[in-house]
Amino acid sequence: MNAVPVELMPTSFVHDYIFDLNRLLEAAVEAERSADAEIGAISVLEPFTAAESCAYRSAVARLVNAREWQEAINAQLSAITARDYDSRWA
Repeated sequence: MNAVPVELMPTSFVHDYIFDLNRLLEAAVEAERSADAEIGAISVLEPFTAAESCAYRSAVARLVNAREWQEAINAQLSAITARDYDSRWA
């Protein structure tokens, strides 16, 4: 996909992109909550069976991935906000 400079994008496109990023952020937060709840439910089981251990590792991986997605999405939103702020006050 070719990158289009923000100043050439129609305002509605930028707003739609921000809206989509916020929806993705909400989904990442929900994924983090879900993985965290699963980790909590599995972690009370001791000792782990092989299946529980696999489920635990999978939940931890989902938790880490959700947090990484949140970081990436927040970075995008911050960059858009900072760029928008700079262009208004320049």
